[in-house]
Amino acid sequence: MGTFLFLVFCQLALAAGAMAADPEKKAVASNGQLSKNVASGDEDVLRDLMDLKSNADSGDVSAQFELSRRYLNGDGLEQNDDEAIRWLRMAAEGGLPRAQAGLGWMYAAGRGVNKDETLSFSWYERAAVAGFPVAQYMLGRYYEKGIGVAKDRVLAKEWYEKAAAQGNEKAKKRLQDWK
Repeated sequence: MGTFLFLVFCQLALAAGAMAADPEKKAVASNGQLSKNVASGDEDVLRDLMDLKSNADSGDVSAQFELSRRYLNGDGLEQNDDEAIRWLRMAAEGGLPRAQAGLGWMYAAGRGVNKDETLSFSWYERAAVAGFPVAQYMLGRYYEKGIGVAKDRVLAKEWYEKAAAQGNEKAKKRLQDWK
């Protein structure tokens, strides 16, 4: 592990030098590339990315989620769905509800993975059971529409109510419109 971190540090140091010399060059950072929008010579950004990667590698699910978000959106790193899904899956399997909901969204959208409504439902369900309101709303929607699961209006309403009780505005609106 120490050798790996040393190599990552060397890579980042070389990247900072390359960026300072030519801000248009892309520099490799850990498993991805720094985004062109990172200011040349911005050592704080490089240090933050190195710390984030180290924490993610150490099993910190919040760091894994953040790294996945950055890869997904191209925030400081080149956008890369494969890396985004890899880190998101680690965080989701590590029990982070927002990562589980994120993985549900990835399967629903078919982004970085094959579209799969059943897997999408399964990941949303894990996050919903853990109390994540966005996932509770989505579970209500999936039950109401029969996405990845058989339609069940009773369960749909129950999940909307749980999400609404935690302040989810979409769930509150859906319950107001309930027929």
